[in-house]
Amino acid sequence: MTWRPSDAATPDSGPRRHDDDGADPETAAMPTRRLISRPAFVIPASFALAAVAGFTAEHLAPPNIADLVAVCAVWVALYPIPRLKPKIPWWNHWLQGAFILFGFWLMTRSSR
Repeated sequence: MTWRPSDAATPDSGPRRHDDDGADPETAAMPTRRLISRPAFVIPASFALAAVAGFTAEHLAPPNIADLVAVCAVWVALYPIPRLKPKIPWWNHWLQGAFILFGFWLMTRSSR
């Protein structure tokens, strides 16, 4: 049997708090079972949403900027896929996307 500190409050420190909002530390460390992995759900769902968003944006936007609006909608719908890698900061994805959209805008503008 191992010694565990008491959760009782001491007069000087107040009540002790766990990082998991007071849940039992033994059950909080146990992983939860998922039916499907996160990437296996996020990637197909993002592509489906991107197809719907691109199609809808292209038909609802004014004709002169329909292509740009469709690409923006698809890019935003695909945002959860790079966020599967938490080591990459969120602003990096948005900065890269801004450059891609600016380049796409320049290419579509010069072709008319």
